[in-house]
Amino acid sequence: MAKVESNLTQLFAESLMVARPGVKIDDLGYAGFDDSLVEGVDLDAVRRAFATADSKGPGSRQPRLYAAQSPIMILINSLAPWLADLDRLVVHGQHGFRDMRFEIRMPPINGESGLWMPGLLISPGRIVGVESETTDYLSGHRVSFGEQTEAFWDGREENGWYREMVALRQGDHGYSHLDAARLIKQYMGLSLMLDALSADGTPPVPATLLYLYWEPLNAARYGEFDAHHKELEKFQASVAGGDIDFASMSYLDLWAKWSGADNAPKWLAMHIARLHQRYSMRI
Repeated sequence: MAKVESNLTQLFAESLMVARPGVKIDDLGYAGFDDSLVEGVDLDAVRRAFATADSKGPGSRQPRLYAAQSPIMILINSLAPWLADLDRLVVHGQHGFRDMRFEIRMPPINGESGLWMPGLLISPGRIVGVESETTDYLSGHRVSFGEQTEAFWDGREENGWYREMVALRQGDHGYSHLDAARLIKQYMGLSLMLDALSADGTPPVPATLLYLYWEPLNAARYGEFDAHHKELEKFQASVAGGDIDFASMSYLDLWAKWSGADNAPKWLAMHIARLHQRYSMRI
């Protein structure tokens, strides 16, 4: 898989150049933010979605975040057209959204810098934090929790998220592909966000951490993708019953759900075709 993984940057770059002829892209697969958007995505609407978050705006962070295979870009490209049609958006069975934001700085965890949540979907009945992944899960991950992370749990009920954190710190976890430590930190940040909303008098609402991931059309050919699925199943079972739900689905499955929906918006079929042109590939 190492050889395949090394070729993915080139494959994603080639796909971007086919979808956006004339795009300027460097040897590392970096393109400008505007050029990385699929055709039909409203840049001004995207900028407004960034403006509502704790972000300096699209393209303001490290260039690698806007590479052809960027996890944030596939999320933006998938969701941004729904900004004008939020009441019809359905993501993992959730609907009724009233707000969508990209690249949200999560609250610090006991003084440690908070992570960036790639996406946030808000409805009167639920908040959905969205973690996005493309190819990084094909590499190993280094587990890292700061000493102050443990203090997050002071006064909180220990649950599956806590137990998974302890297992990760002890090296007893069995994850070779899934970045479970990052997901646990995103859980913590989402929890602190809910705490802040509660402190401001906002009525409590349930929350979900949704993990969206890319995989190739021929994923069944490679054991690494099956291993990723099994690790997701293990993680989901381990954190079940916590105060924040965990869910996962592939981008291919998400687009298929949209395609098969009743009363889909007229623009959706073309949008999904553009997403497939950009991201659906065999390796």
